[in-house]
Amino acid sequence: MAIKRNAHNSDFSRNRSATGRHARRGSGGYSPSSQINNVAGYGSSSRGGSRRTKRSRTNARPTRRGAGEGFLDKTVTSIPGHNGDILLTRRHFLYGAAGMGVLAAAGAGAKAFSAARAEENALNVLEVPKDAITESTSLTELENGGKLYLSANLELPYGTLMWASDDDYAALLLPTDTGSPLTSVGLMRLSSGYYFTILNQALGLAEGFEIYDVRVSDQGIVWTEVDILEGVWRIYGAQLVDAVVTDPHIMDTGNSEWETPSIAICGTEAFWQVLPNLKGPKRTEPSTLRCASVKGGDYQMLLTSNGRFCTPIYASHDQITVTPRAVADTVHYELTVIDAASKSVLDTMVLPQSMKPLEAGYGKTGFMFSFEGIYSYGEGISNLGTYAPKEDARGANYSAVPWFHFARTPSAPPCWCGDYLVVKSTRSVVCIDLETDTYFVFDLISGADNYGDYLASTGNRRRILIFSNINSEDISGSASKYCAVRIYTAPSYEPDPEPESEEESAEE
Repeated sequence: MAIKRNAHNSDFSRNRSATGRHARRGSGGYSPSSQINNVAGYGSSSRGGSRRTKRSRTNARPTRRGAGEGFLDKTVTSIPGHNGDILLTRRHFLYGAAGMGVLAAAGAGAKAFSAARAEENALNVLEVPKDAITESTSLTELENGGKLYLSANLELPYGTLMWASDDDYAALLLPTDTGSPLTSVGLMRLSSGYYFTILNQALGLAEGFEIYDVRVSDQGIVWTEVDILEGVWRIYGAQLVDAVVTDPHIMDTGNSEWETPSIAICGTEAFWQVLPNLKGPKRTEPSTLRCASVKGGDYQMLLTSNGRFCTPIYASHDQITVTPRAVADTVHYELTVIDAASKSVLDTMVLPQSMKPLEAGYGKTGFMFSFEGIYSYGEGISNLGTYAPKEDARGANYSAVPWFHFARTPSAPPCWCGDYLVVKSTRSVVCIDLETDTYFVFDLISGADNYGDYLASTGNRRRILIFSNINSEDISGSASKYCAVRIYTAPSYEPDPEPESEEESAEE
């Protein structure tokens, strides 16, 4: 089936002028390998049925206003899943902080504000004037597109979800044709677009568990299984040896007192964030960042936040980005990058008081983040949308460099691909050259769901992965229902040799 495209379907272009029970260590005595007939593969390792094309080239305490009060659009993102129902959405992983509270009296408020300002100075809080911000409305569109080329064009099962935090592989959560299991796990080679099923079902399926989330690297895999009825979750890890799941084991487990963790992996190091359930008895407990090797061994507590992490955890090859509460009397979130191997902090940046990022990442110029609300304070850093430094500020003073603001409702984390900052707009994916203040937009595919294209890549990538679930009919009434997947590659990277046949690729 040929993929239909609109000539130019860009919401961004059209609107440019608009201005200890819970923490048992799982590797000690339990191994699920006895439940697997084929321990190494746990599945057929067969290639999925994809179609592929050829490559083509302030006196009071600050308050936050709702997003609806601004001129910017606001959409609700929903991702279709099994049989048209929502199987999984990113919102399952978004953990907002508690409300700000109310000041007791005007005098106390002024005193508290003065103390907060002194504390912000001690924290070196990000301060960017409005005239240091380049707005997305001032950019010039490149009508003929940019320098990224389409290296793969695929059709996967409708309802597929995917994540790419590695340059070579992406994790796929594939819907099944049965009520149990609901999902299986696939591994996609980003160099070619071929994918394989590597987990046919949850290891705890017989106990009522289903696969809920998954991430992969070139060396390992981490995934989450959840028993929704009992409110129990498990974090699994395993090595990937020749693209085969090897020696899977439970690394952590928890009950309904703790929210299902967000997960990440770099090499053989798996990471996950454990947050207390806001409605449970542990709601006042600290949040923790935990890590373990997928090769085995107990996990370790890497970081404790006296308050909730504000965003999910994100990986970028050899480092992770997290957003713990800063150590302060007032509420500040400290964007933090940690080296996956040494576990040392590489860079930090503190946001103004009570500002809560929806997403956070790290790329070519340093930290990038997004807000889904509009703040009445913060000078240049206060509006709904995505922010990124225009110049390299890594390890330096983020307040001393100019910034870029992409003024659209965020619905996916931003990333970098080659020389481009890549941002998910309301429906389209946009690539921005911060040096030339130009941009181009990937065309939408006809029949895309309400979220349009979704950006599945995070971090600093040489390839980016975009997908969109399509459910439409043509003029003859013929139905099209599939997940359209496109892989774009930066020109500085030569594509891998194309396999001679599909069977040869499956044997790799």
